[in-house]
Amino acid sequence: MKLFEVLDVSVPELGWLEGAPLVLELSAGVTAVEIRLHADEPRSLHIPRARLDLNGVPVPNTQVLVESSSIWSGASNGSGGDSRLTLSLLNGKGGVHTAPELSPWIRMSWNSRVTVNRVLIWNRDDRYRLRNALIEITAHEGGGSVNQLVSMRES
Repeated sequence: MKLFEVLDVSVPELGWLEGAPLVLELSAGVTAVEIRLHADEPRSLHIPRARLDLNGVPVPNTQVLVESSSIWSGASNGSGGDSRLTLSLLNGKGGVHTAPELSPWIRMSWNSRVTVNRVLIWNRDDRYRLRNALIEITAHEGGGSVNQLVSMRES
């Protein structure tokens, strides 16, 4: 099952580094999306805003759990799995900012009774936006299978 049509374009053409959201169309059965940053040295991952949609209508925040591998010590948005973390990311109130580590990740999950068919993810819009150039986004299905949606890693 193909979850996302991989575009044959470079990252700047996607607009990811220039402020446009990355839009991912999902198929049925997906219960989580994970954003991971790969680097050769410790780096932090900061995603300021995301939105989960069902046919163009945002999924209520109360039906989504946001977790992260760590939390930047200066962040005031709670810890992994904390409802403040979910509100911070889905309401665009600072987002989620991990501590520097080798492979930081942010995961948005929902139970199988909730259908999500589109995910929008915004990059930061400051001088540090290039830090997120090498992200990888995967979709996780309820049965445990993992499918790569986007890989912006260098080959």
